[in-house]
Amino acid sequence: MELNIKGSTSGTSVAWIIRMILLLVIMMTIYAIISINLSRGIETNDIQREIIKSRFLYGPGCIIYSNENKDYPGIIDLNKLTNDQYFRCFDNSKLFGINLTISSNEKMISNSYYNKDIYDLKFSCKLNKPKYNCLESSDYLLYRDANGKINSGILIIDLVISK
Repeated sequence: MELNIKGSTSGTSVAWIIRMILLLVIMMTIYAIISINLSRGIETNDIQREIIKSRFLYGPGCIIYSNENKDYPGIIDLNKLTNDQYFRCFDNSKLFGINLTISSNEKMISNSYYNKDIYDLKFSCKLNKPKYNCLESSDYLLYRDANGKINSGILIIDLVISK
């Protein structure tokens, strides 16, 4: 009995070629999925704003009210809304500019700036490819006035962060 080797080899060769093409298509699909996910940017604007806001409102040595015994996180001392205090809080960081506005009963209580030269670049956020991220948030807060009385108000944080 003679075997027809030519016929059997061509069938297996075609099967192997089909398998190789299928394997190549699968590998290219996996590569495309991975590269799309890796090239996507991660937005950190909200996280940056929350970190800076938390540092202001709750960080020791920043603008929170404190007496000799205790710090009171969440209560802002209006006497500490100065550039010197901001520089101590953020180690003279030039990465962002900020405008803090405190109002109560539709009346502005305080308005202060940190790195006003960077904050003044806020107009560039409206450009097509801005060099800065501009973020604004408002929160209810407690503040200590010059007489030592604790009042409630609204804190508006207007932040310009360099990319």
